[in-house]
Amino acid sequence: MMVGSADSSDLELIQRAKKGDKRAFGDLVRRHQRKVYALCFRLGGSHDAADDLTQEAFIKAFQAIATFDESFPFTAWIMRIASNNALNYIKRQKFQVSGEEGEAILDSQTSSNTEDNPHENLNQQEIDARYQKALNALPPDFRTVFILRMHEDLSYEEIADRLKISVGTVMSRLHRARQRMASDLKDLLEP
Repeated sequence: MMVGSADSSDLELIQRAKKGDKRAFGDLVRRHQRKVYALCFRLGGSHDAADDLTQEAFIKAFQAIATFDESFPFTAWIMRIASNNALNYIKRQKFQVSGEEGEAILDSQTSSNTEDNPHENLNQQEIDARYQKALNALPPDFRTVFILRMHEDLSYEEIADRLKISVGTVMSRLHRARQRMASDLKDLLEP
């Protein structure tokens, strides 16, 4: 499936990197590292994991740059490497927040104010922390599909292709992930 041609400035850097120009590859890293880091953070669930996963993704890309097909965008290629790397990390770690740990995290992040409408007292940072906690609590298969669809804006077909699963499985996992997220965040979603 041809996605499109590589961006001309990326293409020039890729061609130089293929010839051994480490500075050109460094420019590619600087250009794409924020997006890769954001994906790794969402999938890995912590800044430390995201740092490691981002670094690993670019190391793998550097090692494989000679095989890069220049008819495809570099962004799609590096994001695929990063997501596969993060998925392997999730499988290795079997990342889950236990009930007690989750309660302790939530207690430390929420306001001690006991008014009738506590969600009015949540600031954006606390809402983001609650969202990340709910996201991390999803089973890895659901979390991955949710992130690729909701944060990376990939189509069902692109997700199915990337994860080597059927479109129906993508739709089912996404539906279940949305249900769990809505349930976990219902107090924030209610008017």
